Amino acid sequence: MTPDMIQTILSFEQFQFKRRLFEYARDNLIILADDFCRKLGNEKYKSVFEMVGLFESFFCRTFSFGLASCPEWECFTLCGTIINSSGSCLGLTTLHIALGMAVGFPMRSALFEGHIVPVYMDGEIPIFIETTRRSNAMYEHSIQLLHGKPIKILSDYEFLAVQLSNRATQIYARVGLLDDAVFLLDSALELFPCYTAGWINRATIMKKLDDTKEMRRSLDIAKSLNPGIRYTRAIEQIENDKLTNN
Repeated sequence: MTPDMIQTILSFEQFQFKRRLFEYARDNLIILADDFCRKLGNEKYKSVFEMVGLFESFFCRTFSFGLASCPEWECFTLCGTIINSSGSCLGLTTLHIALGMAVGFPMRSALFEGHIVPVYMDGEIPIFIETTRRSNAMYEHSIQLLHGKPIKILSDYEFLAVQLSNRATQIYARVGLLDDAVFLLDSALELFPCYTAGWINRATIMKKLDDTKEMRRSLDIAKSLNPGIRYTRAIEQIENDKLTNN
């Protein structure tokens, strides 16, 4: 992932937070990155896995970042995670990636059903970082025991699509800006057409707009992407709610 992508995410958040809070978060991101660089430089490690483990130890124990205790509309954002020292799996993943890149780590993200984690790419071998369990570093076989097989390791644009989809549902839809939410979701799905959760989110918004045709189309596409148990249940819930309300 490139620094430009982090700047793009920050640009989305600039108008979500009051100026003072946004500047606090942006400045603290720089301070955190400098601290990580200095602390890692003072440590000795024998392997890439140990290096990633040290990074995670600093993240959780030294800087006390953890799973969300902040409002939902903040917890998936980079700024909200920095301000509250906590975030959702998406907020923590974004912060991990930003700090990892600052110390020269080749960072990506991996998508699971209803979950996302940062990934350190050790050549062709991914090391997954489970942010919601004191940030343990894991190889693929270990993280599969928790979340099943990863859907895919995301490109920059696919990661941006996940950000846009969450922004649509957690911010715009919550305050009734449904047309704006649809616009963001359509933008996300143009970047990441195989994003099952994005199509489910779009169906949810279309149901609120009483657009049965587009709701049905979104659900049909979601089904065609071979969803697992969690996404299948979400699809069934939307369909059952629609039948109940008719």
